[in-house]
Amino acid sequence: MTDIAALESYAGLLSEAAQRSIAVAEKQEKYIHGGPTEDVITESGPVPTLAKQVVLAEERVSEAVAEVATQMAGAMTYGSTALGILGTSSDGYFSVPSPDSREYLILYKNDSGIATEIKRYPSEGYVTSLLNNQVKYSADLIRTQTIIVQNLAFA
Repeated sequence: MTDIAALESYAGLLSEAAQRSIAVAEKQEKYIHGGPTEDVITESGPVPTLAKQVVLAEERVSEAVAEVATQMAGAMTYGSTALGILGTSSDGYFSVPSPDSREYLILYKNDSGIATEIKRYPSEGYVTSLLNNQVKYSADLIRTQTIIVQNLAFA
């Protein structure tokens, strides 16, 4: 191959590379500046433009917020299970005050219109009384052990 033929071949390769570079730059331009409904066709398939990705992300966030809002509606306390069922959607949660003085709330799940008990929460008064009893029993145990040790020391 002569020097001129080699140069012509090299120029052809440069021309092809420049054309590919221009095509890629056009795709990048569309990817960055394209509209909120556009996709860029690439070798591996369509890719949403940045604007479209923002729209899709906002839709997902809105859906998540709506889901959380639905579940948060179930976090409310109702006067009865019947009112809780009416105030929540299926699979939502709601609470009802417990009639037992040892308990504060009962958590329910709306299972297609049926209140299914999930758990019960103790009342502050009940927890305080348990702690006070524990302190009293601990103090009594310490007194008893002290008396035993004193008696053993003088035996």
